[in-house]
Amino acid sequence: MSSSSAGDEGLKGDVARRARSFRVAGSLLRSLRVARGWTQEQAAERIGLSDRLIRKAEAGEPIELQSITMLAQLYSTPEAPLGSKELLAAPLRADGGESAQAIQTEAIVCRWFEEFWNQRRLDVIEELAASDCVLRAEGVEFRGHAEIRRRGEVIQAAFSDVEFVVQQMLSAADMVMSRWRMAATHGGPWMGEPATGERVIMYGASWIRLEGGLLREGWDYWEPRQP
Repeated sequence: MSSSSAGDEGLKGDVARRARSFRVAGSLLRSLRVARGWTQEQAAERIGLSDRLIRKAEAGEPIELQSITMLAQLYSTPEAPLGSKELLAAPLRADGGESAQAIQTEAIVCRWFEEFWNQRRLDVIEELAASDCVLRAEGVEFRGHAEIRRRGEVIQAAFSDVEFVVQQMLSAADMVMSRWRMAATHGGPWMGEPATGERVIMYGASWIRLEGGLLREGWDYWEPRQP
């Protein structure tokens, strides 16, 4: 690749990043962090971002969509759920096009992760997934609400004190791709392994396809547990 084409590609990348960047409500983000007693470095460590980005966000500067989504997950609680749109300095225009759609789809997936894993709310399956949804995970294909709920019950029996954090999230059209980290206490049998009672850390990735604002297809891949 010539130096001019490399420069063109870099310019295109910068333009794409700016198109997916939004000014955020810096004072709100700061108050949410201070209320939890975290420093900027501690907040960054919890979410897997740099403290430089935390400072940038709290200054109200534009940051990329995936970072906004991750901050919403970090500060969301069952009592005060927080979506990506609520962190924006100005509301999205109705004709926001692809960026507005990306905000919507990533917010749905972020809510799915937060409520299914951290809040242990199995009712979110009926709320956010299509009735004929399909999930492929652990080498098995789960079809419909009932099968996915049974999988959730098995997971909740096997793991407690779950801390699920999305480390990266990207969207393209109706597909959202996420890379995540989960820490949990292994208190029940899981995939043929007996409970250890130990704190375990797992890394994984999920691909989720949405249709009509509902989860239609999902693929989960878990990496081996790490101490």
